[in-house]
Amino acid sequence: MKKYRALSILTIIIIVTFSLFYVQSHTLSQSFPQYKINTIEGDESLSDELLIKGDFYGPYADEEFEVTREGTNYLRDERLTKRLEGNHVPNKVQQLRNEQRKFMRMKSYDENEYFIVEDTIISVQIPYSRWGIYKGIIELETYNRTTKETNRYEIDAPDLLDYAMIEKMYMNDGILYIPILNMEYSMDTDGEKTKFHLYMFDLNEGKLIDSIETLIDSSDYYGAFANVFVDNDQQPTEMIITHAVISEEYYEDTTDEATYPEAIKLANIVKIDLETKEITEIEIEKSNNDALPIAYNGSEILFVNIHSDILVFESYNVETKEKTEKLNVELDSQNISIWEFENKIIHDGKIYFLLDHDMEQRATVLIIDLLTTELLFKGAIEIEDYLPIQSGETEVYFHTLELRHDGK
Repeated sequence: MKKYRALSILTIIIIVTFSLFYVQSHTLSQSFPQYKINTIEGDESLSDELLIKGDFYGPYADEEFEVTREGTNYLRDERLTKRLEGNHVPNKVQQLRNEQRKFMRMKSYDENEYFIVEDTIISVQIPYSRWGIYKGIIELETYNRTTKETNRYEIDAPDLLDYAMIEKMYMNDGILYIPILNMEYSMDTDGEKTKFHLYMFDLNEGKLIDSIETLIDSSDYYGAFANVFVDNDQQPTEMIITHAVISEEYYEDTTDEATYPEAIKLANIVKIDLETKEITEIEIEKSNNDALPIAYNGSEILFVNIHSDILVFESYNVETKEKTEKLNVELDSQNISIWEFENKIIHDGKIYFLLDHDMEQRATVLIIDLLTTELLFKGAIEIEDYLPIQSGETEVYFHTLELRHDGK
């Protein structure tokens, strides 16, 4: 019995230490700001599916957190394995990791690189060497959750540029559409180049059947704001690629006699017919401060711009070439950057936006109908309770918007 005494004491010490650690962590997190999603107007039930991630910077701790309809959850209150990984892993990818650990081992946490159709999980990755050199191929792997069957494919892609990013993938009639935005910078010429590639992979045949490439204007790599949209999430027949540049030069608007720290310059918009493979450039009249393209519903491209504390949404009909102002949304802040519209999700006929109020420790959430541009929900993420244990400056940044139950 004596020979196990030391082991027993060590085990008790470890258990007590971990218990005190978690109790102390939970007690400390209760002194952090507790946030709540408050409904300003619209259908409150739409906020049930929102998952908002942010970072808290306080005088005594910096911490990641998540906000849902139920309240605020800080990373330090999670189990140790999640604390080590952090909140940067998207909820959808984390669910796949929990369910299919073997298949997901050593795979990326970028949710755009996964597509689920019925019982099949599809993973598409662009491999690089340990030195960050592109290998010239795209790796595609499928896993059937019912039969446990795995298939691996390699797609030759020697023309991709140095930095390639997979955008959201789509499928129609067994064809997987893999859109990729890629760019490179030449130090010799001080020139920048951005291209769009679309790879069409037949999952039934297990082979690449076609690919499309088009050059995108890239006058400012660091200010580039590119998007890929389709006319129908479930059965896409058209794809729209938009490219704009956000400049930090001040822009004076003579209509409302205001000055803005950002100006939008629309570079180009390209439409691809997925059946005929025809590429068409959409000509839109440009101005000193264009609106930013943020969605496409099959007939209209939706744009947004910020005028003082008002968001102005307008549409451009691709066939009639007519612009129409659709919606104005009033905000109680002038500290919102146009870059915040990167925090958007297009899903199930709705557009979701997360707009952080810079230096104000709060944010706005908008949900808009994709077809009618009707405002379905407007909410504010605000402090519900905050009892700091030490005075000092704090900062909060709401940076990521996810959906909890989209099933994709």
